[in-house]
Amino acid sequence: MWWWCGLIGILVESRSLRRLLERTILTNTNTRAGSRNYSLNPFPALTVLMTGISMGNHHQDTAYSTNIHYMWGILLASAACCRFVTYLPLYRNTLTDVQPSRPPSELLGTFLLIAGSLLFVTSNSGTLLWLRRNNINSMFLMNITKAWAERIEANKQEKRRQQNMEQQQ
Repeated sequence: MWWWCGLIGILVESRSLRRLLERTILTNTNTRAGSRNYSLNPFPALTVLMTGISMGNHHQDTAYSTNIHYMWGILLASAACCRFVTYLPLYRNTLTDVQPSRPPSELLGTFLLIAGSLLFVTSNSGTLLWLRRNNINSMFLMNITKAWAERIEANKQEKRRQQNMEQQQ
C-alpha cells in the first residue's frame, strides 16, 4: 500500500503529467489554468489515514497494548482527516497573499500528527511492559504524550517568532 501510494503521489507531482493535464484542460475549455505553488496531492494524507486505521486495529498480545495502538491509530487518522479538510479552502481559493497563512485544520493536524508519532514511539514492547509493571494506565500515557506534543509545537512557534524578529532587524 505504501509503495503504491508513494508512486502515485510522485506521478501526480511530476511536471510532465501536469503539463499533459494542463494541455488537455486548456484544449477542452479554452481557459487558462490557475498556477499554484503548493501541492494538493492527496496521497500523503491518504497514506497516513490508511496507516492510522490499519495500525490502530491490528492484533496485539494484551488489551493494554491494543488500547495504546488504537489511540495512536486514531491520532494519525485524525491528522489525515485534518489534512483533507485543509485541502478544501486551498482548492476553492488560490492564495494571493505573500504572507504564509495556515487554516486551523492544518495546525490541529500538525498537533495530532506529532502526538500520534510520540505515542507510536512509546508503544514498543519494552516501554509498554515497564508502564504495565508500574500500573500506569493508557490515559496517563496519552496525557503525557499530549503535553510533549504541545511543548514541541510551542518550541517550534517560539523559534519561528525569533526568526521573524531577526529578519525584521
